[in-house]
Amino acid sequence: YARAPGINYIHAALEWERINGVRGGWQDPIGAMAPGFKLIRTCDHRTFDIQVRETPHPIMERVVLFDTTIRRESRTIGAKVRALMEAPGHFSDTLTIQVGKCEAFFNETSAERSIEAVLANWRLISGYVPEMEVSLPKIRGAYDGYALVGAGGGGFGMMFTDGRTSQEELCANIREAGLPAYVPVVLDGPVWAETSGERTKERELSGVA
Repeated sequence: YARAPGINYIHAALEWERINGVRGGWQDPIGAMAPGFKLIRTCDHRTFDIQVRETPHPIMERVVLFDTTIRRESRTIGAKVRALMEAPGHFSDTLTIQVGKCEAFFNETSAERSIEAVLANWRLISGYVPEMEVSLPKIRGAYDGYALVGAGGGGFGMMFTDGRTSQEELCANIREAGLPAYVPVVLDGPVWAETSGERTKERELSGVA
């Protein structure tokens, strides 16, 4: 794939997941292979309109990634979500409304509004699927609330600074509570590896997305 368009990498990753029975979302291969803070649109899950924000998103100055160290079966949570989507009710309409807010979030200029949007979305979705929630200790310097990423099975999530505490200080406070924490960066190039024998050399890696 060395000279293939990026979309070929994405399709190859999705096909590998399908063959090996670990099907995930297309946002993961796109996140690793397309640079920048992105808004991704698709109607068929095969063709993608990837829009990259030209200026830094304000939320990146306040967000910290952390690991709850709790691992759960994502498929269990996913089954509950699919059941809600297939059943008559408001859940599918709620998701449609939230998806419609993505463009406003992508273009947001306020860190506070961005944080509130993320936390409100998490409270809304986890209200339908309480199995996604975890119990966390109170963290000094953190904005009130957190949001796990994906379906929550992996146990990774986002916290935000209170506006007075730096990201590095919040990471230190989270680590004091016994949880790994990191300041994220936005990749400006793809993540890929070249393997030769037993050695793997990473190239064009500017940080952790």
